[in-house]
Amino acid sequence: MRYQLHDKLVSFGGGSIIQDTAGNDVYTVDTKGISLSKKLVFKDLQGNVLADIQQKVFSFSATFEVVLSHGLSAKMTRKGSFGRDQLKIGVNGQDDMEARGNFAQHDYTIFHSGRQVARVSKTLSVPGNGLGDPYGMEIDDKEEQVLLLCSAVVIDAIHDLETD
Repeated sequence: MRYQLHDKLVSFGGGSIIQDTAGNDVYTVDTKGISLSKKLVFKDLQGNVLADIQQKVFSFSATFEVVLSHGLSAKMTRKGSFGRDQLKIGVNGQDDMEARGNFAQHDYTIFHSGRQVARVSKTLSVPGNGLGDPYGMEIDDKEEQVLLLCSAVVIDAIHDLETD
């Protein structure tokens, strides 16, 4: 499945839309309250909460916890590795995943057990919808779509925190 995301997807104080490649709104990401940590809510268009995303404030590197509405949870931690960005995605009860590439340029791949399960790139975007600088995300249909979209949201949130 392919999705359309936008720079500053999770800018603090506002909400954002995730679209399909036809430009139809599919999901929303909203900030939740004001606190020391970044809190985000991932919803469908009917307002159903599909995931809660919360930054862990007292951690050595940027860390977020994602809890999906059906109970699956993941801890996402930013790692640095000789000029390449990495995000470890520790999923409870499953093998870990890892995102690697250039997060600032929206050019990275997510792997699960050594297999590519998602790719993010500006070359996957659909131009002309007037919502800023778009980038695309392609996710293997057999994978947990919301969890992997939340990974992109976390990567944007980390980049936002590091550049502010």
